[in-house]
Amino acid sequence: MKKEVPKLELVPDYMELDKKICPIKAVWTIGNEDYNQESDDDVILYQDSKYPQNFCLSTSDYNSLGYYVDRNEVMFINKFVKKKYSVSMERKYGVWTVIPTPCGMSWNFDVYNTYQEAIDSMYEQVAE
Repeated sequence: MKKEVPKLELVPDYMELDKKICPIKAVWTIGNEDYNQESDDDVILYQDSKYPQNFCLSTSDYNSLGYYVDRNEVMFINKFVKKKYSVSMERKYGVWTVIPTPCGMSWNFDVYNTYQEAIDSMYEQVAE
C-alpha cells in the first residue's frame, strides 16, 4: 500500500486578525485525514527529503522513518517546525546505530544535527 505524501497548509487564525501579526495554524493533510493544530504548541514533522511519503510526527517514531535506509546510508531529513507565527525547516541526518540491550545488540535509528556527526557515529560502530 502506498503511503500518502503529507501536505502542509498554513491557515490564518481568523479569531486573532485584529492583531498586527496574525498567528497561523498548520493543517497537515495525510491522505484523507487532516491533523489540525490550533493550539500554541509547536507542530513538528520529520520527512525524508528523498522520499517525502516517508515521514513521522514524533521522535519516538524515528525507527519507522529509517525503515527503508540501508545500514551504511545517511538519510537527509527535513524537520518542519510550525510555531505560532512561522514555519521553519531544518536539515537533519539519520543513520542506524547499534545499541546494547539485555539480549545482545540491537539497531536504532538516530538523528543528528550535522552530516559529520552522522558519519562519525557510523564509523564509531565499525571501530568497536
